[in-house]
Amino acid sequence: MNSFELDGILEKKDVIRYTLASVPILDLAIRHMSVVQEAGSDRKLSFSAEAAAVGSAAVGGALCAIAELLIVRT
Repeated sequence: MNSFELDGILEKKDVIRYTLASVPILDLAIRHMSVVQEAGSDRKLSFSAEAAAVGSAAVGGALCAIAELLIVRT
């Protein structure tokens, strides 16, 4: 089974909203920075990713503060 993990700093978050089925949704942006090895050399990564948290993840994300460290797993 494939998986994905990203850690980063919470840059922005919108107000939590609800679908017609009452499922909470939270739109947010995460800033990631790291250094990886590629072909024997260090490579710096720095990017911002837009994301949407759904259900209990949205409720938990709404409690996080801007600039707080987040770990996203799927």
